[in-house]
Amino acid sequence: MIAVSENWRACLAFGSLPALYVLYNFHFHFPESIKWLRWKENPTTDLEDGTTDLTDEESVDSSSAAAVTVKRSRNGNYQRPYDQDPASSSASTLRSPAPPNPHLELVIGILLAYVNNCVDASLFYGPEIIAKTSSSYSRRDANIFGLLCSLVAVVSVLFAGRFIIARFSRRQVYLICLAVVCGCFVVSGGIFARYSTDDFAHSSTASASIMITFAVLNVFAAVGPSILFVVILSELFQDNSYRARYMSYCTFTMSLISLLVNGSMLTLFETFGTAATFLVYGASYMMCLVSFWAYLPETKQRQLV
Repeated sequence: MIAVSENWRACLAFGSLPALYVLYNFHFHFPESIKWLRWKENPTTDLEDGTTDLTDEESVDSSSAAAVTVKRSRNGNYQRPYDQDPASSSASTLRSPAPPNPHLELVIGILLAYVNNCVDASLFYGPEIIAKTSSSYSRRDANIFGLLCSLVAVVSVLFAGRFIIARFSRRQVYLICLAVVCGCFVVSGGIFARYSTDDFAHSSTASASIMITFAVLNVFAAVGPSILFVVILSELFQDNSYRARYMSYCTFTMSLISLLVNGSMLTLFETFGTAATFLVYGASYMMCLVSFWAYLPETKQRQLV
């Protein structure tokens, strides 16, 4: 839509179409929670600790139900045991899972929410930065560049969801992508510190270097901190007694941080300079990277219900 018209009303109306499509699917096709329906019938039922009848959630043949047993653990998760040889079953009994640490999981979730906004600096304000770096670029050209970066990020998310997330370790992919993002922030800060506005206007090397850096940043931020934030957060909290509540805390924190970052980014650019702003954000993401390296668990093998 930006390529057709830069009118903000038209862009806003066009951008609301995906939201309307999501609302339509949630209203007509997304099923309601079994526990919520039960609570509406009997408000005295505890949504988190109440007993769940598996016959309401899935239709199980009587012959297969006798052969398969579903057990509920103390934390409210359901586990379906599979056929194992005696050696593997005895080894699994010796390796009892570590007890959940709710506060540590919440801190990790909040840090994930903070890093989730790392793409804002380049994706939302990249066009304005590009427009100021060279006199040959108009605002329309800068918006087209931002649109192309967004399309590349969308393609990267689709590719990652189809070929990467299901095959590789969530922890490893996230750490690698975040390390590249930190490197891009440092490189961007160095480029803005090295070249002035006049240098960008007369040097194609300077302009191309910052554009390539922003493109790489958008791709790896979309694959790691963006899509994996949703995947890891849904698997991070092990206990049903606090999972929904803590996930809501993290998603609210993500929205709040996004509001603060978007509201203060241009002010930080004008007050401290673009180079200093990128370097400070890069340093904060590096500290998050160190924390994730030490405490982020591998959530791919967790079986949560």
